Amino acid sequence: MNKYIVYYLDADSLNGKAYESLMEFLFSKSDTFTYTKLPTENPCDEEDEIYSENIRKFEALTRSDFKNRISKNNYGISSGNKKQVYVLKLNSNTLKAYIKNKKDINKWNYPECVEDIGFYKKNLSVFESCSHEGLFRLYTDDVQSIERLVKSGVRIIDTSEITESDIPVL
Repeated sequence: MNKYIVYYLDADSLNGKAYESLMEFLFSKSDTFTYTKLPTENPCDEEDEIYSENIRKFEALTRSDFKNRISKNNYGISSGNKKQVYVLKLNSNTLKAYIKNKKDINKWNYPECVEDIGFYKKNLSVFESCSHEGLFRLYTDDVQSIERLVKSGVRIIDTSEITESDIPVL
């Protein structure tokens, strides 16, 4: 059974060059991008209106990448309440450019944009996040790429070893 390492990433380090390096790594290792969003049907204040508009723009831009929407009780790091998870094919340059241009992992949060982003390869998690809590996990057996990410500024706050069967699935 293949061994993988879960890398717990420091949110404060995931901006600028470190963020761009992480996204390039995720693009090379993933075929799917996922996200969740807060309900936006009835915005009740200015931040909600900004969020709704940002979501509309994002979804208009990524419409051609949309694959499906699923309901899950356990998605990403957070669990409990049922979430609507939006699944996009990660193969368009438009989507990749949008993701990379955020330049900071904290931009994937209310009211900036969609939340709890994830990257998957053949339905196995490569990266998962819980935006509000600043929790970010990376699953890989590619130690050399991790060393390059650390050199680019990504800080790892903890690790643990798991088997492939323990990696979260979409």
